[in-house]
Amino acid sequence: MSKFIAFNVNDNEIIEGVKNFDNKVCNQLYNKHKDYCLRYMNTMYHDADTNQDIYQDAIVVFIEKVRANTLNLVNTSIQTYLNAICRNQVLVRVNKK
Repeated sequence: MSKFIAFNVNDNEIIEGVKNFDNKVCNQLYNKHKDYCLRYMNTMYHDADTNQDIYQDAIVVFIEKVRANTLNLVNTSIQTYLNAICRNQVLVRVNKK
């Protein structure tokens, strides 16, 4: 049985929900951007398990920055921000090999 997850929340609603420790919003954040970020990383690095770990780390960084009130998304979206974190972490791993 699959769960229906609404992706119609906007970035501001996600940020407010994360600040208020709303687990439902955190789940929506995670699921809304997951497929795109993983496809993006798979074009650069072909290790699905590592890419999954990188994505989870990116979500944790995002949540921590939102709750610490240090996140600045003036001219970018959450998707772009997560892609940047994921890209940087993939490049770190590629350069280590």
